Amino acid sequence: MNPFLKEAQELQERLVQDRRWLHAHPEVGGTLPETVAYVKKRLLELHCTPEEICDSGLVVLLGGKKEGPCILLRADMDALPMKEETGLPFASENGCAHSCGHDMHTAMLLGVAALLKAHEDELRGTVKLMFQPGEEVFLGAERMLQAGVLENPKVDAAITLHVNGLAPFPSGTLSIADAGAALASCDSYRITVHGKGGHGAYPSQTIDPIAVAAHILVALQQINARELGSKDTAVLTQGSFHSGKAPNIIPDTAVIEGTLRTFDEQVRQRCLKRMEAILTGVGAALQADVDFTVLGGCSPLYNDAAVRADALRYFRELVGEAGVAEKHGEPGMASEDFGNVLARVPGIQVGLAVNSAAEGAQYPMHNPKVLLKEEPLYIGTAAMAYLAKRWLEEH
Repeated sequence: MNPFLKEAQELQERLVQDRRWLHAHPEVGGTLPETVAYVKKRLLELHCTPEEICDSGLVVLLGGKKEGPCILLRADMDALPMKEETGLPFASENGCAHSCGHDMHTAMLLGVAALLKAHEDELRGTVKLMFQPGEEVFLGAERMLQAGVLENPKVDAAITLHVNGLAPFPSGTLSIADAGAALASCDSYRITVHGKGGHGAYPSQTIDPIAVAAHILVALQQINARELGSKDTAVLTQGSFHSGKAPNIIPDTAVIEGTLRTFDEQVRQRCLKRMEAILTGVGAALQADVDFTVLGGCSPLYNDAAVRADALRYFRELVGEAGVAEKHGEPGMASEDFGNVLARVPGIQVGLAVNSAAEGAQYPMHNPKVLLKEEPLYIGTAAMAYLAKRWLEEH
């Protein structure tokens, strides 16, 4: 066994303890007071100095004793607003759930802090740990970017790791999607149509916001059907449409909420611009005022070819050829706000299999019943720490 992997394996019990505490105490959104207090406490126990650079956004620096570049490692800490249905003895009981594995990400980055603290004198540069809130609402990464997470010292490469509970590989396998676009952008938005309500018996005395919103729904489909080239890809989904409370009353407003996803930043901006124009035009034609609000968003996630090649080589040094899968295939339409970080510096997202259909897994991530195996925690911890150490040595 690689000595670095063995050191991580010795941390497994502590990794499980951290993961289970975090799992039982999930918090959602961009403000995570209980989670941040726990992470700060654990970092101080490891003789690290966490800095809260924005609300619930923590940064820790390791190394810096030898001249060299800076590599950033990130974990997201927020949970999802859903009731957990796993039946685990440490399941959450507060109506929220870590069904996307962020509890595991945070526990592993705490393990990275422990590992690299023990090897701090060997680091040929600086490792910056980024503990991030608000990934699920696509606000946390951008908030930390605005707070200067990539500065002091300037970050030269950035890495994140995400677990997969329904992986096509055995648990413990490390993978990296192909270079280029790996995950789509995502913009969540709200369209509010302001009409003029009235009695359903006299529609001519109203401006019906439901009718206007229906025209908007149809008109927006023109973007995909007639305005994007054959090689451009975008998914425009209207997932929520609410208006009115009585069958015989025309309401004052109608609200549509949805998401836009693309693999190309230029396509993303073109779609958003055309959406605004369509909403304004339909509203004007039908005498309604239409508001368009982007609630949160992130850029496509691009894996850098050079960083990816380095990481695959380091992983094979760490766990051997059998423990690494080069993940080929189409990029996924799911989104990850670490894309905002990778839009600014080269880097990658690493995958860690923590369950698979072949091992009996039935539920995907974001499902309240998803079960994630803890046995691979030390592998993910070792992979992130070893990658950072080796990358600094070679760059």
